[in-house]
Amino acid sequence: MQAVRLAGVVATAALAGFLCGRMKPPAPLQRRRRLSAHAALWPEILKAMERLPELARQRRAAYETARPFPHFYEDGVFPERLLRAVAAELPTKVEGRGCVPGATACFWRKDTEKSKSVIDVEARMKPATRLLVAAMKSSAFLRFLEALTGIAALIPDPQFRGSGLHFVGPGGRLAVHADFARYEQYGGATAGALQRRVNVFVFFNDDWPETYGGHLELWARNLSSCEQRILPSFGRLVVFSSTDFSYHGHPQPLAAPADRARRSLALYYYTVGRPSEECLSGDCDQKKGTLFKEPRGCARCEETACRAYG
Repeated sequence: MQAVRLAGVVATAALAGFLCGRMKPPAPLQRRRRLSAHAALWPEILKAMERLPELARQRRAAYETARPFPHFYEDGVFPERLLRAVAAELPTKVEGRGCVPGATACFWRKDTEKSKSVIDVEARMKPATRLLVAAMKSSAFLRFLEALTGIAALIPDPQFRGSGLHFVGPGGRLAVHADFARYEQYGGATAGALQRRVNVFVFFNDDWPETYGGHLELWARNLSSCEQRILPSFGRLVVFSSTDFSYHGHPQPLAAPADRARRSLALYYYTVGRPSEECLSGDCDQKKGTLFKEPRGCARCEETACRAYG
């Protein structure tokens, strides 16, 4: 009986400690509390979605005429609390040969992809990240992209092929390239194959000065000029139309401190088929992987010979 009373006292003290914030709750309760906190973000997400039609209307004309190809970037599109929650879930630095904990793939190809890793399996993404992904695959966000880009019947990224969470460590880079287009798993070489049409990035880099680099560079079709250079600032959303000539990358080695990584979420959007003018030689059925290219006539986006941005 004495042992039972003692156990009751200990249990009561533990509960009191938990309620007063002096002890951590049991793991299952911690998980439920985190999920509840993320569910509380939905009203803010819905309000953000309600603002998207007006944003698309305001930016449609500028998107269509942007050089070197249609693009848009904007800060503050998604709720600050959601972005902070996602950032808190992500590794802060790249370890070893370009890997972060939980990575599904790591790259150390010095000529094209160096010190880069990806998480492209949803099971390895944490709750706030999944919530953001769900918002970006929602019908409201698809309607926004269609209104902004003028591309109808967009289909969200089915299985994170090449997309997901991306991390690049100090000294890392991604050479200038145009992305793969045809989604082999859906339609193969037929005219009804899924073709990539829109790329979307969200960045999670707090206190990221110009000197760290990692700018997203957009290059002209003939690769002789760099016409846009976008700092990967925290919360920044970037959208651009993807063709066989939408050359982009962050080709200069990242100059961030050893404990910092360039962190982003990339999602791609598809249609069934695409216009022939978006394809090399007008052939959209030809199988093409990522097309890495070297700039012509200059080496760096910032050089006077290359620079064509404001």
